[in-house]
Amino acid sequence: MSTGGGSRNGAKMDLPRASFDRLNQLDTDELKAIFHDPNRLDDSWISEHPIYRNLKQSRDELIAGNRSLAEFTLSREDSLNEAREKFVRSQNLLIQMKKEAEEQKRIYESRQCGRALGQVLPMLETNSEISQDTTDHLGQQLVSGAIGIDAFMVEFLSKSSESHLRRVKVEKLRHYMATGSFDGSTF
Repeated sequence: MSTGGGSRNGAKMDLPRASFDRLNQLDTDELKAIFHDPNRLDDSWISEHPIYRNLKQSRDELIAGNRSLAEFTLSREDSLNEAREKFVRSQNLLIQMKKEAEEQKRIYESRQCGRALGQVLPMLETNSEISQDTTDHLGQQLVSGAIGIDAFMVEFLSKSSESHLRRVKVEKLRHYMATGSFDGSTF
């Protein structure tokens, strides 16, 4: 039998021993009374037992510790609520700032696109004029007899289509720059 008071096995062995020691202290009449009326082993008998007292003391210490933690938590409740509200305000502010930054970025990109298109427009106008001049020159060559009708038709169809597309692009780009509604699909 182990007599170690700190281990669980020692506590289990001490329980019967402590109970028997207490019963040994009772006289015969008290033992007979307990035998005939088990209710005589009342709460006082149990509450005076060392194991029960140790358990009660541990329970009281745990309750005191829990009470202390609860009081600490309650004392921090206001600051935690305040911090939570500050966090929510900061989060809302950041969301608003993000929306504003995205809007500023969109405006900046549209302005940059407008500037780039403003630089492209003169080049498109020049290319459109060159294509138009080329088709005009082909017509003059046909009239002067420098080029045959078959060669003229092949060259004229490709050059006039190219010239027409460039004119349409110039007109659309001018329209976009005037209205600010660019979809990017035509360029």
